[in-house]
Amino acid sequence: MRCARAAALAYFVILGVVEGLWVARIPAVRVRLHLTYGLLGLSLPMGPAALVAVMPLAGRLADWFGSARLCRVAGLAVAVLPLAFWTAGTLPAVIAALLAFGVTGGLMSVALGAQGIRIEQAYRRPLMASFYASFSLGGLAGAVLGGLLAWLRPGPAGPLAIAVASTGTVLR
Repeated sequence: MRCARAAALAYFVILGVVEGLWVARIPAVRVRLHLTYGLLGLSLPMGPAALVAVMPLAGRLADWFGSARLCRVAGLAVAVLPLAFWTAGTLPAVIAALLAFGVTGGLMSVALGAQGIRIEQAYRRPLMASFYASFSLGGLAGAVLGGLLAWLRPGPAGPLAIAVASTGTVLR
């Protein structure tokens, strides 16, 4: 059970890191693509809309394939999404990345919730707050890392390194 708990914590962190990286990237995307605040504002809800839309299907997929397996697959997809956010050169590419993040984030959130419940039941004590705290810490780390990457301007090498490191964590 300790391995399952550590894995769930790691997946929550990864989800938070990618979210934080994206939030830190928004101003640069707006400037690079010459988007008005209004157009950007209309585009941003695509990710959360995809997340909400996929959740009913995610529950069924978690039942069919198992929540741990769904976590691994969605986690792998989430881990490489910083590349899409970093390299998107058009508004449609940004929207596609947001939709992909929404879908994979929704799949991962539902699967992680199911995993969290199983882990809580095995430990016979509440643990969900620690899982969501790890998501928040991941978001904070991602935002700081995204800010550093924006300052250093490493091009796609920065998010590629993050994707490789996250993917290694996901595959363990």
